[in-house]
Amino acid sequence: ETFFDCADWQVTSNHPFPETQHVNLQELSEIMLAIETFTQQSVTPSKHINGTDSLVSLGAWAKGRSPLFLLNGIARKGACFCIMGRKSLANTKISKERNPSDDPSRDKPLRPRALGAPPWIWALGLDLSIA
Repeated sequence: ETFFDCADWQVTSNHPFPETQHVNLQELSEIMLAIETFTQQSVTPSKHINGTDSLVSLGAWAKGRSPLFLLNGIARKGACFCIMGRKSLANTKISKERNPSDDPSRDKPLRPRALGAPPWIWALGLDLSIA
């Protein structure tokens, strides 16, 4: 969560859903849409990290399946983009209160970047500029 607090976030998409679905379906759909977007931007292999506050979406993406039929379809589509687009997406759990992606979806301005990243972030070579 410290990394997510210190990163320089930019809004890359914000759209209404044509119909309201269960929050876990919408969350996994957004994860899959991120991979689809990365695949369309470049065919170069790349690794990405995503923070999610949905344990259901996190588990469905990690296992590549879910006992829920609708989540399975989304996870499979995401897997296709990962394989064909040579992309890797690691999801990590982030608390709802510290998830910066929730701001635009709630029509709030993006929260400011926390200043003074701890030394361990720099030591890991993590890039705090998010595209």
